[in-house]
Order: sequence, then C-alpha cells, then structure tokens
Amino acid sequence: MADRKIPEINAGSMADIAFLLLVFFLVTTTIQTDTGVNTTLPPWNPNKMKPEDYPRIERRNLFDISINSLDKIIVRNEPKEYTEIKDLLIQFTTNFGKSEVYSERPEVVVVSIKNDNGTSYNAYLNVYNEIKAAYNTIWDAESDKSYGKKFADLTKDEKDAVFAKFPLVISEAEPADLAATE
Repeated sequence: MADRKIPEINAGSMADIAFLLLVFFLVTTTIQTDTGVNTTLPPWNPNKMKPEDYPRIERRNLFDISINSLDKIIVRNEPKEYTEIKDLLIQFTTNFGKSEVYSERPEVVVVSIKNDNGTSYNAYLNVYNEIKAAYNTIWDAESDKSYGKKFADLTKDEKDAVFAKFPLVISEAEPADLAATE
C-alpha cells in the first residue's frame, strides 16, 4: 500500500475567515453604555464668587429634599413619596408670596437635594425627574399665559424670558448661610 498523504488545510484562508467573523461580530453587536443625568453644569470659574458673596437664602425660599440610605424621602421636614414632589414644588414655586409657608417669589426659589452615601441612583433619578417635571409644567403654563403657545415652540428669547421668571436652581450641597439662620 502506498502512503497516502493527508490533505493540508490552508491556514491562511482560515485566518482570513476568522478575521472576517471577528469584524462581523464587532460590527453587529452593540455595547451597552450607562448614561447619567442629562444636565449641563455652568462653566467653572473659581474666581467668580467667594462663599461670603453668595446671596442669602431665606428658609422660606428653600425647597429642601433629603433622601436617606433607605431611599426614604423627606420634603421640607415631612416624609413624602417621590410622586408628590412635582405638585408640592409647583405649589411652592408659584405662590407669589400669598402664603408664608411657601416661597416669596419664583426668582428666589432654590431646590436643595441632599443624599446619604447609601441612596440608590434610582431614588435620586426619581426625585430629580419630578423636579424637572414640575418646572416643565411651570414653564409650559407661563409660556401659554405669556405667549399663547407651548414652551417647546418658543423662540430662544421667549424661553429666556420664561427662565428669568422661573429659574431652576438646584443645589446638591448644603447652603452655607442657612447655618446662620437656624
């Protein structure tokens, strides 16, 4: 019997096929990425203001929200559910000085969010979304009242005028001057 040669496999074409499969896999798969809160921070300028130059925040104009490590929410010293925040904040902001319990006027409202180290990201986002929803409602109502159209349909100058009447100011730090008022 004659020796039969075992046919060889062309390794070069196998490498090409493996490379093509790898490229196909990389192109067709999606990589899941985490996204955070879509907020633009103001430009950093360390020389802009010193802490003592910040305007004084009156307790009555502070809408404070605390979230503890068990994700329990305290709004203005009362336990609340996150779903209650929107209506409470609208009422607080649009008071125009009528009630001593709420803000003096919308331009001076500061929303303060305080978290514990154990606060879940989901609880934080729920609270943050309710704050944004409250202000979106306020801005829509003001744009309808002033311009007769939805906030999204306003020009940049019209939006800036609405923002000037109802600015959204969120503080995630304890305001320094409150210690002096308590």
